[in-house]
Amino acid sequence: MKLKILEIKMTAFFQSIPLKYMHSLGYFFVFFSAALEAIPIIGGFYPGQIIIILAGFLAYQHMMNLWIVIILASFGAIAGDWISFELGNKYGKSFLKKYGKYFLFGDKVYQKMEKMVHTHLGKTLIMGRFNNLTRSLSPFVTGSLNISFRRFMFWNVISGVIWGTTWVLVGYIAGKSFEFAVKYIGIGVVVAIVLIIVLSALYNYLSKKHIFTKYHLHLFIISASAALLFSLIIDSVSESEFIWFDNWISSHVHLIYTSFLTSVAYVFSALGSFAFVLSISVAFLIYFIVKKDKAAAIFFTSTLIAGDLLVLGFKSIIERARPAEQIVHATGFSFPSGHAAIAMILALTLFFIFADKIRKEHNKLILLVGLILYAVSVSLSRIYLNVHWTSDVLAGWFIGIFIVIIFVLVERYIIIIREHKNKGKQITKTTRDKKRN
Repeated sequence: MKLKILEIKMTAFFQSIPLKYMHSLGYFFVFFSAALEAIPIIGGFYPGQIIIILAGFLAYQHMMNLWIVIILASFGAIAGDWISFELGNKYGKSFLKKYGKYFLFGDKVYQKMEKMVHTHLGKTLIMGRFNNLTRSLSPFVTGSLNISFRRFMFWNVISGVIWGTTWVLVGYIAGKSFEFAVKYIGIGVVVAIVLIIVLSALYNYLSKKHIFTKYHLHLFIISASAALLFSLIIDSVSESEFIWFDNWISSHVHLIYTSFLTSVAYVFSALGSFAFVLSISVAFLIYFIVKKDKAAAIFFTSTLIAGDLLVLGFKSIIERARPAEQIVHATGFSFPSGHAAIAMILALTLFFIFADKIRKEHNKLILLVGLILYAVSVSLSRIYLNVHWTSDVLAGWFIGIFIVIIFVLVERYIIIIREHKNKGKQITKTTRDKKRN
């Protein structure tokens, strides 16, 4: 199935939903989500703002009525603040004095908030709605300060309408921008850019906690580049079936055929087969278990499973046919190359596991070159045997690089978090021992 056909089917599926459900449950969900945003504690965790933006996106797709969504989002926000105000009026002061410190809302913050509410109520409620930390607390605190209900409701209505209208329109405009981007850039590139932005934000957040080094930043840039290059290939393949060099290489590869090269290609193709990779994976897994290297065993298994699932997923989505004139018969879809992806994952995974155990830099380089040569040889054998297009192999490499590096960064995060926890436990233990002595 081509990517565009899948896109059409998905659009048709989502467009069939509103006919049955959107006019009842969908609109109720918009109101309910907007209201929950203002409820203390719940509002801090519930993704109501995201749901309102999504409703605006669906409105652009004509799955929901834009004006009804704006009205319900605004009324939901007003109702939620009203409930929060009443709760604050009844339980606010006692609750904040007892539990405020757990929400970074101590006495000093409460006093500042009290001054702001009395002098700039409108500004406090309007600006408070657009701040993730104060959205659910502003009306609650206002209620605890004995502000008149009439004065509160005046600004509550204004701030609720501004909030609801703003986020619905953000989703609506995003829908328009998304359609434009898909039309002129390609859905694969758009998805890749969104993924890179999300991962970049997460990486930046974790970097502030001193989890990653410059080395990891370089790895992240490589993984982001691999994702972008993969998306460019997938868009090109979905648009025209072949990239310009695919047909040329496939139709000219026979010019270098020799009995020796064919025998070598058969060997390297077998070294990337499912049976070989499974056998060597089991062998390494047993080795890691014997060495009691739990982290290496989990990392090794996770990357291979994730890569295999990703390859199978894209094969079922793209459904690209293999070259017609094959030296060896191969079944299944062509894009991306499973041999190329798994060989690259196997090579890079083994490198990252054993590189830490090697002291000399030139020995690390030899290990890396040897493993990469294995992955490249397996991949080129598939092009030589004419069972894959060149773009299939390139896509497989980019999937492998992306998967392994992402898992390297995740492993780094887990290791640092565990170290911090162990240090904390050690400090606690030392403190207790001192008190006993």
